[in-house]
Amino acid sequence: MFNIRRSLSSARMLVHGGVSLLVLLSFGIAIHVFETPTPITAAQTVVDGRVQGGALVIAGGGYVTPEIRQRFFELAGGTNARIVVIPAIEPAPGTEDTWLAPWRKVGATHVELCNAHDRATANSAEFCSALNQATGVWFSGGYQDFLADRYVDTAVQQSLHEVLQRNGVVGGCSAGAAILSRVMIQEGENLPIEARGLDLIPNAVVDQHFLQRNRLWRMQQMLETHPHLVGLGIDENTALIYEIRSERLSVLGESYALVCVPPSTTHSARTEVLHAGDNVLLNQLRQKHLAYQPSAPAGQQPQKVALHSA
Repeated sequence: MFNIRRSLSSARMLVHGGVSLLVLLSFGIAIHVFETPTPITAAQTVVDGRVQGGALVIAGGGYVTPEIRQRFFELAGGTNARIVVIPAIEPAPGTEDTWLAPWRKVGATHVELCNAHDRATANSAEFCSALNQATGVWFSGGYQDFLADRYVDTAVQQSLHEVLQRNGVVGGCSAGAAILSRVMIQEGENLPIEARGLDLIPNAVVDQHFLQRNRLWRMQQMLETHPHLVGLGIDENTALIYEIRSERLSVLGESYALVCVPPSTTHSARTEVLHAGDNVLLNQLRQKHLAYQPSAPAGQQPQKVALHSA
């Protein structure tokens, strides 16, 4: 039996890259579509806009919209940001300005490209010096295995954790998003090929280009192998903002992010569909069907749902 909170008009059928909610329903799991909720203010923020405990900006590929880039810039400290860009492909000689220009356009004055040619370099104090001063680190699109081979289990990985510990932000697009979780989908279509990522999201697995490339089945296979994880599937031109301390999820961009919750002793497997403006807590999403809140009687304001952690 499928539970859908509201009827889906043709304008809201999640048609994107040939995929619709009706296709998602065919996988035999509950699909919940959120009503746009009342925005939730973070309990604690610092004056430059960074979230205490650090944040991740997980972009699903395609185009990094100006809104997504601007939010990363704000989380990195705005005009005080010190941003490091790490490519997921080998940059062509003389193209440094091409990699850095989008960040300069949003106002970053301290931004540099750092590319370790091998693991020895990634373990060197000299290479990590820029990361040790960074307030934001961005991984480009490209190849997950390129990033994993060079940076997983190196001093760079430790430096990234320290960026978050000092309330910074780490983000990435496409391959740069997939590398952020501990358990990583490296490649594969029908059957995912698993590898280790940078362990910045220990309790979830990320997949990108999610609707555009029909990757719900691939995510389901991963969650069957790792039933303790939650699947975060982000579509193109869209980003999921993950505030680490509170486990708050919010969405920016033009498409959708799907949260795939595996079954437990208290609930069946389900998929929550989030769109721009949605704002929920991951730890409560594991336990409750947050999309299913009682509708307010006509003429009354909808009841606010307490989503803050205790």
